[in-house]
Amino acid sequence: MIRQDIIRLSRQTLIYGFGYVIARMINFLLLPFYSHHISPEEYAVISLVYAFIAFLNIFYHYGLESAFLRFYSGAGLQEASDKKDVFTTVLFSLIATATVFSLLIGVSAQGLSHVLLRSDNYAHIIRLTALILFLDALFLIPLHYLRINNKASVFTLITLANVLINVGLNIYLIRFRGMGIEAVFISNVCASAFNVLALIPVVIRNWNWRISPSLWKKMILFGLPFIPGGLSSMIIELSDRYMLQWFKGLHEVGLYSAGHKLGIFMMLIVMAFRFAWQPFFLQKHKDPQAPRLFSKIMTWFVFI
Repeated sequence: MIRQDIIRLSRQTLIYGFGYVIARMINFLLLPFYSHHISPEEYAVISLVYAFIAFLNIFYHYGLESAFLRFYSGAGLQEASDKKDVFTTVLFSLIATATVFSLLIGVSAQGLSHVLLRSDNYAHIIRLTALILFLDALFLIPLHYLRINNKASVFTLITLANVLINVGLNIYLIRFRGMGIEAVFISNVCASAFNVLALIPVVIRNWNWRISPSLWKKMILFGLPFIPGGLSSMIIELSDRYMLQWFKGLHEVGLYSAGHKLGIFMMLIVMAFRFAWQPFFLQKHKDPQAPRLFSKIMTWFVFI
Protein backbone atom coordinates (compact mmCIF):
# COMPACT_ATOMS: atom_id res chain seq x y z
CA MET A 1 0.00 0.00 0.00
CA ILE A 2 2.75 2.43 0.96
CA ARG A 3 4.67 1.55 -2.20
CA GLN A 4 1.58 2.21 -4.34
CA ASP A 5 1.01 5.58 -2.66
CA ILE A 6 4.62 6.60 -3.25
CA ILE A 7 4.35 5.56 -6.91
CA ARG A 8 1.13 7.57 -7.28
CA LEU A 9 2.71 10.66 -5.69
CA SER A 10 5.78 10.24 -7.93
CA ARG A 11 3.58 10.02 -11.03
CA GLN A 12 1.70 13.17 -10.04
CA THR A 13 4.98 14.96 -9.33
CA LEU A 14 6.32 14.02 -12.77
CA ILE A 15 3.20 15.36 -14.49
CA TYR A 16 3.23 18.59 -12.51
CA GLY A 17 6.99 18.77 -12.95
CA PHE A 18 6.79 18.42 -16.72
CA GLY A 19 4.26 21.23 -16.97
CA TYR A 20 6.09 23.45 -14.50
CA VAL A 21 9.49 22.94 -16.18
CA ILE A 22 8.11 23.60 -19.67
CA ALA A 23 6.19 26.68 -18.48
CA ARG A 24 9.22 28.11 -16.67
CA MET A 25 11.55 27.39 -19.55
CA ILE A 26 9.21 29.15 -21.99
CA ASN A 27 9.05 32.13 -19.65
CA PHE A 28 12.83 31.99 -19.26
CA LEU A 29 13.23 32.27 -23.04
CA LEU A 30 11.53 35.68 -22.82
CA LEU A 31 14.58 37.02 -20.98
CA PRO A 32 16.78 37.52 -24.09
CA PHE A 33 13.72 38.95 -25.90
CA TYR A 34 13.18 41.47 -23.11
CA SER A 35 16.87 42.34 -22.92
CA HIS A 36 16.81 43.17 -26.65
CA HIS A 37 13.58 45.19 -26.70
CA ILE A 38 13.29 46.63 -23.19
CA SER A 39 15.72 48.80 -21.25
CA PRO A 40 16.99 47.76 -17.80
CA GLU A 41 14.89 50.54 -16.25
CA GLU A 42 11.73 49.26 -17.91
CA TYR A 43 12.52 45.68 -16.92
CA ALA A 44 12.96 46.95 -13.36
CA VAL A 45 9.42 48.37 -13.45
CA ILE A 46 8.11 44.96 -14.57
CA SER A 47 10.03 43.24 -11.77
CA LEU A 48 8.85 45.67 -9.07
CA VAL A 49 5.22 45.48 -10.17
CA TYR A 50 5.26 41.67 -10.17
CA ALA A 51 6.81 41.73 -6.72
CA PHE A 52 3.91 43.98 -5.70
CA ILE A 53 1.48 41.44 -7.20
CA ALA A 54 3.11 38.64 -5.20
CA PHE A 55 2.71 40.61 -1.97
CA LEU A 56 -0.92 41.48 -2.71
CA ASN A 57 -1.79 37.88 -3.59
CA ILE A 58 -1.29 37.05 0.09
CA PHE A 59 -4.15 39.43 0.96
CA TYR A 60 -6.29 38.54 -2.06
CA HIS A 61 -6.21 34.85 -1.11
CA TYR A 62 -5.91 35.25 2.71
CA GLY A 63 -5.20 31.55 3.14
CA LEU A 64 -8.48 30.38 1.61
CA GLU A 65 -6.75 28.23 -1.00
CA SER A 66 -5.24 26.15 1.82
CA ALA A 67 -8.56 26.19 3.68
CA PHE A 68 -10.30 24.94 0.54
CA LEU A 69 -7.91 22.00 0.16
CA ARG A 70 -8.28 21.13 3.83
CA PHE A 71 -12.07 21.39 4.12
CA TYR A 72 -12.82 19.98 0.69
CA SER A 73 -10.82 16.84 1.45
CA GLY A 74 -12.55 16.60 4.87
CA ALA A 75 -15.99 17.09 3.32
CA GLY A 76 -15.27 14.13 1.08
CA LEU A 77 -16.19 11.88 3.99
CA GLN A 78 -19.72 13.30 3.95
CA GLU A 79 -22.22 13.98 1.19
CA ALA A 80 -21.21 15.32 -2.20
CA SER A 81 -23.29 18.45 -1.58
CA ASP A 82 -20.95 19.35 1.28
CA LYS A 83 -18.07 19.61 -1.18
CA LYS A 84 -20.12 22.01 -3.28
CA ASP A 85 -20.81 24.09 -0.17
CA VAL A 86 -17.06 24.38 0.41
CA PHE A 87 -16.38 25.27 -3.23
CA THR A 88 -19.17 27.84 -3.48
CA THR A 89 -18.48 29.50 -0.13
CA VAL A 90 -14.76 29.92 -0.77
CA LEU A 91 -15.14 31.12 -4.35
CA PHE A 92 -17.88 33.62 -3.43
CA SER A 93 -15.73 35.01 -0.63
CA LEU A 94 -12.74 35.45 -2.95
CA ILE A 95 -14.84 37.10 -5.67
CA ALA A 96 -16.33 39.57 -3.18
CA THR A 97 -13.05 40.58 -1.57
CA ALA A 98 -11.13 40.63 -4.88
CA THR A 99 -13.73 43.04 -6.30
CA VAL A 100 -13.28 45.42 -3.36
CA PHE A 101 -9.47 45.20 -3.35
CA SER A 102 -9.17 45.73 -7.12
CA LEU A 103 -11.49 48.73 -7.05
CA LEU A 104 -9.39 50.27 -4.26
CA ILE A 105 -6.19 49.69 -6.25
CA GLY A 106 -7.77 51.16 -9.38
CA VAL A 107 -8.89 54.29 -7.52
CA SER A 108 -5.47 54.80 -5.87
CA ALA A 109 -3.38 53.80 -8.92
CA GLN A 110 -1.73 57.23 -9.23
CA GLY A 111 -0.55 57.25 -5.62
CA LEU A 112 0.60 53.62 -5.73
CA SER A 113 2.59 54.33 -8.89
CA HIS A 114 4.38 57.18 -7.13
CA VAL A 115 5.10 55.13 -3.99
CA LEU A 116 6.21 51.92 -5.70
CA LEU A 117 7.96 53.27 -8.79
CA ARG A 118 8.72 56.89 -7.84
CA SER A 119 6.80 58.10 -10.85
CA ASP A 120 3.18 59.00 -11.68
CA ASN A 121 3.56 57.67 -15.24
CA TYR A 122 2.68 54.04 -14.45
CA ALA A 123 -0.85 54.45 -13.10
CA HIS A 124 -2.24 52.58 -16.14
CA ILE A 125 0.02 49.61 -15.31
CA ILE A 126 -1.17 49.62 -11.69
CA ARG A 127 -4.76 49.44 -12.98
CA LEU A 128 -3.83 46.47 -15.18
CA THR A 129 -2.28 44.93 -12.07
CA ALA A 130 -5.62 45.26 -10.25
CA LEU A 131 -7.31 43.40 -13.12
CA ILE A 132 -4.67 40.64 -13.08
CA LEU A 133 -5.13 40.15 -9.34
CA PHE A 134 -8.91 40.03 -9.73
CA LEU A 135 -8.81 37.44 -12.53
CA ASP A 136 -6.24 35.33 -10.68
CA ALA A 137 -8.56 35.23 -7.65
CA LEU A 138 -11.39 33.96 -9.87
CA PHE A 139 -9.54 30.87 -11.12
CA LEU A 140 -7.59 30.10 -7.94
CA ILE A 141 -10.16 27.70 -6.45
CA PRO A 142 -11.09 25.90 -9.72
CA LEU A 143 -7.37 25.22 -10.27
CA HIS A 144 -7.05 23.86 -6.73
CA TYR A 145 -10.12 21.73 -7.40
CA LEU A 146 -8.15 20.03 -10.19
CA ARG A 147 -5.27 19.40 -7.77
CA ILE A 148 -7.36 17.94 -4.96
CA ASN A 149 -9.10 15.64 -7.46
CA ASN A 150 -5.78 14.44 -8.94
CA LYS A 151 -6.43 16.07 -12.34
CA ALA A 152 -2.73 16.76 -12.84
CA SER A 153 -2.90 16.40 -16.63
CA VAL A 154 -5.73 18.94 -17.02
CA PHE A 155 -4.01 21.29 -14.56
CA THR A 156 -0.78 21.06 -16.58
CA LEU A 157 -2.49 21.60 -19.94
CA ILE A 158 -4.25 24.74 -18.71
CA THR A 159 -1.02 26.05 -17.18
CA LEU A 160 0.91 25.46 -20.42
CA ALA A 161 -1.80 27.12 -22.53
CA ASN A 162 -1.74 30.10 -20.17
CA VAL A 163 2.03 30.47 -20.58
CA LEU A 164 1.91 30.10 -24.37
CA ILE A 165 -0.77 32.80 -24.64
CA ASN A 166 1.21 35.07 -22.33
CA VAL A 167 4.50 34.61 -24.17
CA GLY A 168 2.93 34.77 -27.66
CA LEU A 169 1.14 38.04 -26.91
CA ASN A 170 4.30 39.50 -25.34
CA ILE A 171 6.26 38.86 -28.52
CA TYR A 172 3.47 40.04 -30.81
CA LEU A 173 2.64 43.25 -28.95
CA ILE A 174 6.23 44.31 -28.26
CA ARG A 175 7.98 43.14 -31.43
CA PHE A 176 5.27 43.65 -34.05
CA ARG A 177 2.98 46.27 -32.51
CA GLY A 178 5.73 48.39 -30.97
CA MET A 179 4.12 48.60 -27.55
CA GLY A 180 6.03 49.30 -24.35
CA ILE A 181 6.03 47.43 -21.06
CA GLU A 182 2.26 47.75 -20.77
CA ALA A 183 2.21 44.88 -23.30
CA VAL A 184 3.62 42.57 -20.61
CA PHE A 185 0.63 43.24 -18.35
CA ILE A 186 -1.96 43.21 -21.15
CA SER A 187 -0.63 39.78 -22.12
CA ASN A 188 -0.97 38.64 -18.53
CA VAL A 189 -4.56 39.90 -18.38
CA CYS A 190 -5.42 37.93 -21.54
CA ALA A 191 -3.73 34.77 -20.25
CA SER A 192 -5.54 35.05 -16.91
CA ALA A 193 -8.84 35.61 -18.72
CA PHE A 194 -8.18 32.39 -20.66
CA ASN A 195 -7.78 30.51 -17.36
CA VAL A 196 -11.09 31.88 -16.12
CA LEU A 197 -12.88 30.81 -19.32
CA ALA A 198 -11.21 27.39 -19.41
CA LEU A 199 -12.29 26.67 -15.84
CA ILE A 200 -15.92 27.78 -16.18
CA PRO A 201 -17.05 24.12 -16.57
CA VAL A 202 -15.46 23.33 -13.19
CA VAL A 203 -17.36 26.22 -11.60
CA ILE A 204 -20.66 25.19 -13.18
CA ARG A 205 -20.29 21.60 -11.92
CA ASN A 206 -19.50 22.69 -8.36
CA TRP A 207 -21.51 25.88 -7.81
CA ASN A 208 -24.75 25.39 -5.87
CA TRP A 209 -25.70 28.98 -4.82
CA ARG A 210 -25.56 27.99 -1.16
CA ILE A 211 -23.26 30.14 0.97
CA SER A 212 -22.60 28.75 4.45
CA PRO A 213 -21.68 31.49 6.98
CA SER A 214 -20.64 28.94 9.61
CA LEU A 215 -18.42 27.10 7.14
CA TRP A 216 -16.96 30.42 5.92
CA LYS A 217 -16.07 31.38 9.49
CA LYS A 218 -14.28 28.06 10.05
CA MET A 219 -12.32 28.42 6.83
CA ILE A 220 -11.40 32.04 7.59
CA LEU A 221 -10.09 31.01 11.02
CA PHE A 222 -8.06 28.29 9.32
CA GLY A 223 -6.79 30.51 6.50
CA LEU A 224 -5.90 33.81 8.20
CA PRO A 225 -2.87 32.42 10.09
CA PHE A 226 -1.27 31.74 6.69
CA ILE A 227 -1.01 35.49 6.01
CA PRO A 228 1.96 36.25 8.34
CA GLY A 229 3.89 33.25 7.02
CA GLY A 230 3.13 34.19 3.41
CA LEU A 231 4.18 37.80 3.97
CA SER A 232 7.39 36.71 5.66
CA SER A 233 8.18 34.44 2.72
CA MET A 234 7.54 37.23 0.20
CA ILE A 235 9.65 39.70 2.20
CA ILE A 236 12.57 37.26 2.20
CA GLU A 237 12.14 36.46 -1.50
CA LEU A 238 11.25 39.83 -3.05
CA SER A 239 12.14 42.77 -0.81
CA ASP A 240 15.68 42.83 -2.25
CA ARG A 241 14.37 44.52 -5.40
CA TYR A 242 12.87 47.41 -3.46
CA MET A 243 16.00 47.77 -1.34
CA LEU A 244 18.11 47.92 -4.48
CA GLN A 245 15.78 50.53 -5.92
CA TRP A 246 16.15 52.71 -2.83
CA PHE A 247 19.95 52.45 -2.78
CA LYS A 248 20.86 52.30 -6.47
CA GLY A 249 17.90 53.01 -8.75
CA LEU A 250 15.92 51.28 -11.48
CA HIS A 251 18.85 50.47 -13.78
CA GLU A 252 20.47 48.19 -11.21
CA VAL A 253 17.12 46.62 -10.30
CA GLY A 254 16.61 45.69 -13.96
CA LEU A 255 20.05 44.07 -14.28
CA TYR A 256 19.65 42.25 -10.97
CA SER A 257 16.16 40.94 -11.82
CA ALA A 258 17.35 39.60 -15.16
CA GLY A 259 20.25 37.76 -13.49
CA HIS A 260 17.95 36.50 -10.76
CA LYS A 261 15.95 34.60 -13.40
CA LEU A 262 18.78 32.05 -13.57
CA GLY A 263 17.80 30.88 -10.10
CA ILE A 264 14.58 29.27 -11.33
CA PHE A 265 16.42 26.03 -12.06
CA MET A 266 16.90 25.47 -8.32
CA MET A 267 13.14 25.60 -7.72
CA LEU A 268 11.85 23.29 -10.45
CA ILE A 269 11.93 20.00 -8.49
CA VAL A 270 10.71 21.61 -5.27
CA MET A 271 7.70 23.27 -6.90
CA ALA A 272 6.76 20.15 -8.89
CA PHE A 273 6.75 18.13 -5.66
CA ARG A 274 4.81 20.82 -3.80
CA PHE A 275 1.96 20.82 -6.36
CA ALA A 276 1.52 17.07 -5.91
CA TRP A 277 2.28 16.88 -2.18
CA GLN A 278 -0.31 19.24 -0.68
CA PRO A 279 -3.47 17.46 -1.95
CA PHE A 280 -1.78 14.08 -1.37
CA PHE A 281 -1.07 14.55 2.34
CA LEU A 282 -4.52 16.10 2.94
CA GLN A 283 -6.10 12.96 1.51
CA LYS A 284 -3.81 10.63 3.48
CA HIS A 285 -3.38 12.41 6.82
CA LYS A 286 -5.97 10.20 8.59
CA ASP A 287 -4.53 6.97 7.25
CA PRO A 288 -3.10 4.84 10.13
CA GLN A 289 0.04 4.32 8.03
CA ALA A 290 0.42 8.05 7.30
CA PRO A 291 3.39 8.69 9.67
CA ARG A 292 5.42 5.88 8.09
CA LEU A 293 4.35 6.85 4.57
CA PHE A 294 5.21 10.54 5.07
CA SER A 295 8.60 9.73 6.60
CA LYS A 296 9.54 7.56 3.62
CA ILE A 297 8.40 10.22 1.14
CA MET A 298 10.34 12.97 2.88
CA THR A 299 13.46 10.80 3.08
CA TRP A 300 13.39 10.18 -0.65
CA PHE A 301 12.56 13.82 -1.42
CA VAL A 302 15.48 15.15 0.61
CA PHE A 303 17.79 12.49 -0.89
CA ILE A 304 16.81 13.41 -4.46
